[in-house]
Amino acid sequence: GSATVDAGCGLAKALGFRLYDRRGRSIPDGGGGLSRLARIRHDTADPRLSTTSFIALADVQNPLLGPNGAAPVFAPQKGANAVEVLRLERNLLHWHRIIQRTWGLDVASANGAGAAGGLGAGCLAFLGAQLIPGAQWVAEQIGLAKAIGWADLVLTGEGRLDRQTLAGKGPALVARLARVHRKPVIAVAGAVADRTRLRSLGLTRCLAITPPGMALSEAFAQAETNLEKTAAALMMAFRR
Repeated sequence: GSATVDAGCGLAKALGFRLYDRRGRSIPDGGGGLSRLARIRHDTADPRLSTTSFIALADVQNPLLGPNGAAPVFAPQKGANAVEVLRLERNLLHWHRIIQRTWGLDVASANGAGAAGGLGAGCLAFLGAQLIPGAQWVAEQIGLAKAIGWADLVLTGEGRLDRQTLAGKGPALVARLARVHRKPVIAVAGAVADRTRLRSLGLTRCLAITPPGMALSEAFAQAETNLEKTAAALMMAFRR
């Protein structure tokens, strides 16, 4: 995740790239400054980049632009209102056009390009990275499929289960592997939304730790109690 929607421009600056406006001044940090981008200077970047290969792991498979892109889907989580979301979408489109002009790259539609506020696209453009699904990579490294094969019950979860979970996040992969092995899989999350869409994952149950209507401040204060109650409900569901 990230706190910005800047297509990895903060990353690029930290690595020595220079991002200029039409007057040769550095553009401001953040997604709001992308509209001023006119030129990218890459000969100032860390020289080690040219001799290094990168693999970037994306937690979602969203593209950079469009209704499922970085701005409409993820910017509201970072505090953007409807007007700001439209502005960020325009700015990301402008950034992409500069990337096309500079390197001849089309990174907007790549799976995962919209991850982390467009950082996936930035890794493709600035680092020449190979962008792959993070959940799949982690699963392969730890032998998850084999572990699910001998398990009686599979548990998964994240902070919030919603439509973004369907976009390649860990619980979606875990649920798919559990279906392959015909194992029950229960997902636990701080909150659960879009339950109708989540049914397509094939989860046996979805459990929300935070009770409906509980304020966030109260949820923090009652976290231990809520978690104990959820664990009890989980085991009851499994016993059935």
